[in-house]
Parts: sequence; C-alpha cells; structure tokens
Amino acid sequence: MSITRPTLQHPEVYALFEYGLDIPDSVLEPILALPRHSLRADLEALIRLSIHTDIETLEESEAPWFPFHALLLLAELRAEESLPLVLEVLRMPGDTLDYWFGDMVLEEFWGVIIWCGQHQIPMLMEFIKDTSVPDPFMRSLAVTSLGQLVFHFPERRDEILKSLGELLAHFNEIETFEEPDYYPATEVINTLADLEAREFLPAVQELYEKERVDEFVRGDWEEYLKEFGDKYDSKRPLWSRYQEWLNTRGVSWQKMWEDSLRISKEAEQIRLEKAEKEKARLLKLEIERALLLKHQQAGGGSKIGRNDPCPCGSGKKYKKCCGANL
Repeated sequence: MSITRPTLQHPEVYALFEYGLDIPDSVLEPILALPRHSLRADLEALIRLSIHTDIETLEESEAPWFPFHALLLLAELRAEESLPLVLEVLRMPGDTLDYWFGDMVLEEFWGVIIWCGQHQIPMLMEFIKDTSVPDPFMRSLAVTSLGQLVFHFPERRDEILKSLGELLAHFNEIETFEEPDYYPATEVINTLADLEAREFLPAVQELYEKERVDEFVRGDWEEYLKEFGDKYDSKRPLWSRYQEWLNTRGVSWQKMWEDSLRISKEAEQIRLEKAEKEKARLLKLEIERALLLKHQQAGGGSKIGRNDPCPCGSGKKYKKCCGANL
C-alpha cells in the first residue's frame, strides 16, 4: 500500500515526498520562502500523516523521510506553536519512531525540541514526567534538550537549572518509581553533571541511595563524583539554517539507513532459511514414521527392538532414529 498524500496549500511542499536525505537547497529554499502560517499548516499535515499511518501497510521501498524534513523545517521556522505536535511524534511507539526516523531521532531531535520549545519549558517538564510515553528514552531526549538550552543560551542557566532541580525532586519524591522512570531520572543527573551544578549533589546522592539511577550511564555515586563536570554531551552545534545541516546531502546517514535495511533483510533471510530447514526436518520425520507404520501393517515382522536397525534404512539404531520420538 502506498502513502495517501494529504491536500496541501502549497504544491511546493509535495517535493518532500520525492527526496530522501539528498534533498537539494534548490528545493528547500522555495519552501522556506512560503508564507509562514500556511507553510506551518502544510508541514504539520505531513507530520500528522506519519503519526496516523499504519506502517505495517507500507512497502519497504517507500522513502519515509518527509516527516523528518517537515520537523526540521518547523524548527527552522521556530514554530513554537507546533511543540504539542512535536511531542506527539515523540509519543509514537518505538517501532514506528524507528521506521520514520531511525537513529535521526537521537541525533537531531534535541534541536527540534529546542527551537520549537525553548520558551515552553512547562510543557517539556510535563512530557518528561509522563510515564505513558511509550518509549521512555524520548523523555530523556527532552531532558537533554534542557541541558542544551543552557549551553546555547547561558543567560537562561538559572531558569533551566530550577526546572532540572524540580525534575530531580520529582524523581526523588514520587512514591511509585517505575522502570521507565530510570531513563529520564538518570538523564537529569547526567545533565546536572554536564552543567557542573554542584548545588544539586545532595539530591543526586539521594536518588542514588534510592537506587533510582541507571549506573551504566555514569557509574555509581563515587564514579559520578569523580567524573562530575566531564561533559559527555557538551554543547552541540546548532544549525543556523536547515540547509547547512544538509551540506553533505545526507550521504553518511543514507549509507547508515541502507546498511540497516541490508542487515535487517539478511537477518530475515537467515530466519526463513532456518524455518525451511526445520520444516524439512519435520517432513522427513513424518515420512519415516509413515514408512515404519506401513512396514508394521504389512506384517514386516515382529516388534522392532530398540537396538535393531531402523527399518527406514537410515543405518542408525531404531532408538536413535524413528523410534526416538515415538
């Protein structure tokens, strides 16, 4: 089944269906020059299409990059009105996110969140606390975005640290700390370490003592203190324009995507081959049983002993051949 394209106000936007990661500036520039309000509506229509499309009905050959381009274009427009829709994307089930965005969701979405949510911190906070988000790592991604806001806008440090402190208190105080909470809670303390926010160390230690930290990320409490301030995810470069990010025409990402598809197909082929071998083995066993039954019904002699040669002609003892499963 092919994707049914929505009705758009600007025909130029349909070009996003025609390209993968190799979309040229000559296509993007006319799109970005369109009236902001109606362009935003068209881009949101593409994103909603990806949210409501059943990926099981799509063909593997379809290039699913239009929602990714639509999101980055919304970020370029600084479309803060679109943050609820951006967060709706992050509420997609993990397999759906992977289909539409692959590893891009990890590498680029923090920038989308920043540009669409830099002045909507309360909404981001509610998303981070929301245990109903199917993929808890998306909640962590929102925490990462808060840290990046500080790196890129140092004047907002106190404001963002206050929000991170509120999150730290939340994960310390909630009565029912569920497994999905480990991801955002751990990213909160990770971000505070990146920002060298020492005033929060007592609350971080409390979170460790309550065993609410994934120690694979930054180690135990002693290791956390030792590496405090080592910036694992320090300032990442923000693109000033969407076109700059695409200067390489997405060559490396396209190769990664193709390699991922190839590995997936190879794994499926191995699975099918194993299934066929098992099917053939079971069929052979049924045939051998049928031959044995026919031999016995035809008066082929007395009852076969367990150590007698198997009548199927395999050369094995009966107990190690057809008699093994009887």
